[in-house]
Amino acid sequence: MTHRHEYATYRRGNAVISLRDQGRMPQGFRLEAVRERIIETLNIIPESHINLFGTGGNIRVGSMPPTGGGHNPTIPHIRLSYNCFDGAREHSYNNGRLSYTLLHEMGHIVDKSIHPTCMEFLASEFPLGCLAILNRYHGGGTRGVSEHYADVYADYLYNEIGGLSYNVLRTGRSADCSDLSRPCTGCNRMEAQLSRGLSSGESLPSGRNLTSLRYDALFRSPPFRGVPRTGGHASYIPPTSDSQTDYFGVASRCAYKIPQSGPTRLT
Repeated sequence: MTHRHEYATYRRGNAVISLRDQGRMPQGFRLEAVRERIIETLNIIPESHINLFGTGGNIRVGSMPPTGGGHNPTIPHIRLSYNCFDGAREHSYNNGRLSYTLLHEMGHIVDKSIHPTCMEFLASEFPLGCLAILNRYHGGGTRGVSEHYADVYADYLYNEIGGLSYNVLRTGRSADCSDLSRPCTGCNRMEAQLSRGLSSGESLPSGRNLTSLRYDALFRSPPFRGVPRTGGHASYIPPTSDSQTDYFGVASRCAYKIPQSGPTRLT
């Protein structure tokens, strides 16, 4: 049976978000449990980010896309596949208290909520942090610079705010998304430009320091202004005072330039 209806409304701050079921619901699908998971996930997202939905946004659970999720930052709305919540082991990050996929799609909306995007902003203003985000393993089927920002956004909220555990240190695939069927030239190009812009001796840390640097970059992006930072990862401090100066002053040497198509603004 094909369903297309609103089953709940989420209100917080200035936002009114319609929660919808849209598609051919699998037999035994526990819509009520998924509804509670979506609401609990929305509750850990900063209110200023929830407000990006306005009064006309929605979150749809349905048969499209067939797996994973999708988003439209213009409306905005988020789409989540029934298969995200099918209980399979590979979807365990959606079948606990929170939905990692929902947080990832929200990360896309936040990244694209300013012009230029958060990643373009960071590439100019904080290239080492931007490079750290690009270095985050992305194992999804889509490609692009925004995928890495969305992953780090979800990592922070899922692990640091939600108190759950998702492995953010996985390695084996490079930031240029070369593991995908078609190489992600956008990531590859940005990574090369950022690497050329770093000062002599400046490089990415490893382990928890790399995760901290990614979160530093996340909180440098304009939509995080005024959002308190919590969790177990303190800010990354470079090993010497000289490199600390470089860490905060590297923007002037960055080879990547923000496209001059308009001012940076929150929408």
